[in-house]
Amino acid sequence: MVVLVKRFMVTAINKITKKELRYFQNVTSLRKLILSSNRWTSLDEDAVQYLPNTIQYLDNLSLLKELDLSFNRIRYLPSDIFKGLTGLEILKLNNNQMKTFLVDLRMMTSLIILLMNNNNLRYISELQMKQIDKIIQSKSLLINLANNNFKCNCTDIEFVRWIQRRNVNLVDGETYICTYIDETTKNLTGNSLVHDLEKECASYTLILVVASILLTAFLSILTGGIIYRYRWDLRYLYYSSKFRLKGYMPVDTDEDRFRYDVFVSYSDQERNFVIVDLLHELEESRSSLKLCIHERDFFLGGMVTENIVYAINNSRMTLVLLSRGFIESHWCRYELNMARMEAIKTGRDVLCIVKMEEIMHDNLPLEVIDVIRNHTHIQLPEEREHMTLFWDRLHTALSE
Repeated sequence: MVVLVKRFMVTAINKITKKELRYFQNVTSLRKLILSSNRWTSLDEDAVQYLPNTIQYLDNLSLLKELDLSFNRIRYLPSDIFKGLTGLEILKLNNNQMKTFLVDLRMMTSLIILLMNNNNLRYISELQMKQIDKIIQSKSLLINLANNNFKCNCTDIEFVRWIQRRNVNLVDGETYICTYIDETTKNLTGNSLVHDLEKECASYTLILVVASILLTAFLSILTGGIIYRYRWDLRYLYYSSKFRLKGYMPVDTDEDRFRYDVFVSYSDQERNFVIVDLLHELEESRSSLKLCIHERDFFLGGMVTENIVYAINNSRMTLVLLSRGFIESHWCRYELNMARMEAIKTGRDVLCIVKMEEIMHDNLPLEVIDVIRNHTHIQLPEEREHMTLFWDRLHTALSE
């Protein structure tokens, strides 16, 4: 290493170590510091780790006017690396390997020359562009960005616009080129570049917007389809979980846990049959079954949906009185589907169907057809003399 000190100037050539750099932090009157050609990456595998610890010794050099860090193979500079160099006028970062430039320039209001030629820069970030614009409001700033790896694409179009505004004095600006994705190149300062990019980006933006709309529509349809497909499962799980959290439902599967023997699902047109006949025959005449009917046993003030799921969860069986009125009733079909979910989730055969009248299968919803095909069902007889046998069969089916 060779270090030459002349009052206000220090020139350092070849390799310089962190230990030797500590000397500079006390030379507060230093005006010019040349640290070029030190090849810091040869001292450490990662210059990002080495360089911040090295330059921290320059924080006290507020009077420094020129700093030369050229030819050091620098790949990256932290944003606050020059925070103490408030009087800096010339910063030479040329002939390095930087891909990005994120240095905070807010305190460097005296800067008049910034050399970043012969790096691998793809663009200057929006924040740094704004900081440079602020500096040139009070003084002329000369920047050299020649021989970098600038790109001609939609992502960097703001940088291209910034270059073409010519607020900054660019050294050899006519030599700056940018590269398209197909490896073709174009003059970065050419008048047609921004126009060409705007046309290309408009088409690209349109494609993105259309693609986003289509993707959103597809995901919405897919999500809606899944929700519709499993709507009864979701409702059942929601209310079942809600009851468990409230402590309304035991977690065991013992028969003794049920509050009711049978939950009766019926439409208004079967109300008289339920109140007059069904309750008498099943709760009074034969060995007593405890029935749950909504007019008598639902909680007052509770939501209908919660009452239904609670009744099904807490009944050993669900008796469905199937009629045209039942099929037309939204709440009856809701009760049927919740009972189906109870059977699927618990593995118990909980459904018993009484066909109150003959109904053509063409008029039945798919879930009702599925229930009739896969669960016990009894036909209500038309003749009164057959009713005793009907009640006996129904009682047996519900008692098993």
